[in-house]
Amino acid sequence: MTHEPVSTLNSEVWPDPSSTNPHTASAASRLPGTPPKEDEALGRQMEREQQMYEIAGQIGTILGKAVKGMRDIPDRVRKGLHLVKGQARERAGSATDAASDLAQSMTERISSLRQEASQTAAQWKEKAGQRAGEINELAGDQITEARNRVARVTRENPIQMIMGLAAASFIIGFGLSLWRSNRG
Repeated sequence: MTHEPVSTLNSEVWPDPSSTNPHTASAASRLPGTPPKEDEALGRQMEREQQMYEIAGQIGTILGKAVKGMRDIPDRVRKGLHLVKGQARERAGSATDAASDLAQSMTERISSLRQEASQTAAQWKEKAGQRAGEINELAGDQITEARNRVARVTRENPIQMIMGLAAASFIIGFGLSLWRSNRG
């Protein structure tokens, strides 16, 4: 059986001999492995009861403060509700004013945007009409120029024109016949 040195033993089992408690002073005279005396057990029990009494007193104090705080809650709630109502009325009034101002400015901005959009649409319509007229005129000029070129070439070289048309017709016909035969 191995015994540890006294300095490392648990102080609850082997209390400090310098202790003023008479119950623990006699514990220092005990040898290791001997059962505690009845007066030591009674001393420990009295210490535990004293600790429980102190804890019960602390719990009672805490509960008393909690009950007092609970009694004050209705008054604090009423005061808080009164303050909240006043603040809510103030904020509701200012929010209503802000919403009204915002609605007015939005209405003015929408009206301004509609006018700008209408002016822009009218400008685009006018520009599109001008551009369409320019394109129509340009296309008419190009068609007229192409007709004049064809008429001039036909007058100057009628035989080459006929032979060119015949060659083009032959090539188109040959291509179509190949296409039909490959198509299935």
